[in-house]
Amino acid sequence: MKKMLCGVWVRKAAVVLAAGLLAAGCTLQDGAAPLVTGPSEFGLSVTMTASPDQLPRDGASQSTVTVMVRDDASRPVGGRRLIASTSAGTLSVAEVTTSSDGRATFAFTAPAPGTVGDAALVSVIPVGDNGGNSMPRTLTINFTGPSNREAPVPNFEVIPTNPERGQPARFDASKTTDEGVACLDKCSYLWEFGDGNSATGRIVSHTYSSGRAFTVTLTVTDAAGSTASIVRVISVSAVAAPSGSVDASPDPPFVDKQVVFTSTQKAATGHSIERYDWDFGDGNTATTTTPSVTKTYSTTGIFVVTVTAVDDLGQTGIAVKTVTVGFGVTAPVANLSIAPTSPTAGVAATLVGSTSTVGVGATIVNYTWTSGDGQTFDSGATSTQSVTYAAAGTYVATLTVTDSLGRQAVGTLTVTVQ
Repeated sequence: MKKMLCGVWVRKAAVVLAAGLLAAGCTLQDGAAPLVTGPSEFGLSVTMTASPDQLPRDGASQSTVTVMVRDDASRPVGGRRLIASTSAGTLSVAEVTTSSDGRATFAFTAPAPGTVGDAALVSVIPVGDNGGNSMPRTLTINFTGPSNREAPVPNFEVIPTNPERGQPARFDASKTTDEGVACLDKCSYLWEFGDGNSATGRIVSHTYSSGRAFTVTLTVTDAAGSTASIVRVISVSAVAAPSGSVDASPDPPFVDKQVVFTSTQKAATGHSIERYDWDFGDGNTATTTTPSVTKTYSTTGIFVVTVTAVDDLGQTGIAVKTVTVGFGVTAPVANLSIAPTSPTAGVAATLVGSTSTVGVGATIVNYTWTSGDGQTFDSGATSTQSVTYAAAGTYVATLTVTDSLGRQAVGTLTVTVQ
């Protein structure tokens, strides 16, 4: 007998062939074959395929594993039981039996994200008569996607480091690493700002509405599903709102005359006032980007002027001024004449002050006279006064007028009495 190379065979029936020689894949020399008792089948050929043979690590994708069993004459072997196992992932069954065409199938499900290892070894072992002598058959199903062995290492910076109230701050997690390299957009990011607000993304912006310390939590999840968090406390400074007063020129203002209101309000250092909202107290308003505004009141009275300054953070400061609008800026002028222009001694003449003038909106409420010869008169609101000079001569008459704002003016006239 010529020598025969031993393959990987499965012992099916009782044989007297030495199991150790078969398992070792040894060779048999001429005349060395042992005697057998009863029927024997030396060869079961077991082959395996997987479709597809590469899956993502997602815990859901599946591959169909097909096992084909043939005898030593390459004929399909039906009814053969096989035990299945895998080094990673899961199998749909633990045991299969071949059909009449020698085939058996089962499903392999990929492992969850983050599973260590680049592939799974799927094995089957025929069982039955003398199954203990059977040897496993294996195939490899490869995995795609990250095989994360470590959780990400979160890190972030805040720009500016200590933001102010109302100032947008930039939160940047670009320094986060995973498996020793920058994670960037391969990871997902959840921000919790400590004021009840949250955001997602590697780089986000947030504005705090109050000044105090806030606890910021960043939670990072890598592509394999591993998560890690980092907590930091940031201090938000409380920026002072605009403050100051409001001036008027002239003060007090006058009816039908223009008055200029000027805000002295200032913003905090490093900030600016964006606009001024004016309320003039008479039902009229205005908005300016400069601190001054002009206004003309059409009636007299007391008005409360309010200016609201709004800074670049949206903060507001209010200044108030109460103004009393009067009747003009022009003082009264006393003009005096006499009729006749050259009166006669002992004959009544009339002193006239009707050409006296007063500021807009005001009135003359009192005329006081002196004749120059010792006589004085008060004609109230009447602009004329009768006078009789007792003797001829030259006299200096005076008129004092008082307006409704209490302002006075004096006029004089030289009178020649014949």
